[in-house]
Amino acid sequence: MLTVAASGTETQQTTIDVDDACADVRLANADATTVFFGEAGYPESTITITGPNTASPWAVTGIAPEKAPGPVRHRGKGTATTLFPSSPGLPLLAVGSPDEETFYAQSYDPVAQHWSEPRSIGRSIPGCTRGDNFIHEPLGVFALRLTCGRKQRVLVSTDAQVWHEVWLSRTPLGVSPDGAYVSASNRKRTLVFSRERGLVRLPLPTRARCDVVQPVAPDAAIRLTTTSKRGWPGRLDESTVNGWRRTRTDLPRLHIGTDRCTKADADVYVRPVQYSFHGTTRAVGLTVAPSGDGWKVRRTLY
Repeated sequence: MLTVAASGTETQQTTIDVDDACADVRLANADATTVFFGEAGYPESTITITGPNTASPWAVTGIAPEKAPGPVRHRGKGTATTLFPSSPGLPLLAVGSPDEETFYAQSYDPVAQHWSEPRSIGRSIPGCTRGDNFIHEPLGVFALRLTCGRKQRVLVSTDAQVWHEVWLSRTPLGVSPDGAYVSASNRKRTLVFSRERGLVRLPLPTRARCDVVQPVAPDAAIRLTTTSKRGWPGRLDESTVNGWRRTRTDLPRLHIGTDRCTKADADVYVRPVQYSFHGTTRAVGLTVAPSGDGWKVRRTLY
């Protein structure tokens, strides 16, 4: 390992014993005495390398959590493979199911370098596997999407202790532009999950098959909804104490011809989240982000 001081002085340490030292993985400087080594986006693989001061030798002081004692790894047919979700300020988790029905979570203690005992966080209908949970950056809360046949379900926790099981219905998971909040909506209400207030239930329904609701605060949201019978998004609404109110936000032209929108998905691996709208022959991607005192809706490459 080569250490380069601000003055330009170089100090070389010949060996540090780490697994996969020659692999194509990330080496990130946290500060002058802490370095993380592992695959970007996979905190369970990250090794912590530290030194008491900038002149001292480096040493591995934190093993990769996936190599620590205690994690239960669910693999193979009939299971929901173990996932390692993270959220800033909360413990790293290991979540999976041995039978595609009951899901368990374990939390990692980085000081003891050990996993807790598994505990049940949700029981769903039989045949649920983990859905698309690949994200570019961790969200402000835990939100684990499950695929249960043709239906979608999400396990949500704002503190890694209390968990909520929510059916997503036709409306995809909502994620705020900064990733701090998530929401789940149907034709009766919207649930917003945040670190600040936990679960807040709002009387904000959806109205069409391809509606998308996006939280923007612990108690507020915006909605992309249609203005035609074909169902494609045509306007942006914002929440008020009395329900939805139409904004003057311009939406881009979609160029979808006479096709009808049949479903909407949330692509959480980009920030801000991209919402994909699908028809029989056409597909459109849109993002919504703050712009001055209002909002900017952009069409994305799809």
